[in-house]
Amino acid sequence: MKFPNLVYAISLKRLPHYEIAQSARISEWRFSRLLNGRSEISSAERERIAQALGFDQGWLFETPKPPKPRIFEGETTPATCGYAQQSAVRASDEVAGEQERSSPKYSYGAA
Repeated sequence: MKFPNLVYAISLKRLPHYEIAQSARISEWRFSRLLNGRSEISSAERERIAQALGFDQGWLFETPKPPKPRIFEGETTPATCGYAQQSAVRASDEVAGEQERSSPKYSYGAA
């Protein structure tokens, strides 16, 4: 999705796409291509869409930015997720299990 703010504004208006396209004086197929990122939006089209929806043009067509990585308490690097983290946890569990099996068992009490 190229312009999530535009899609959000359209959902707030609760109007079908063809009505918004009509009020912005854009054909329905062109409006669909613009929404799906298959065509570039001209500055005149941006202005007309912003007017039709009643939102600021800058906000509607703002490029989304990825969120900043979260660093949790006690960590120095951002948290990772996925396969790399899972395999690291499994590897540390396996090492701990091998250490338990190889260490001698002591029993306290009568022998």
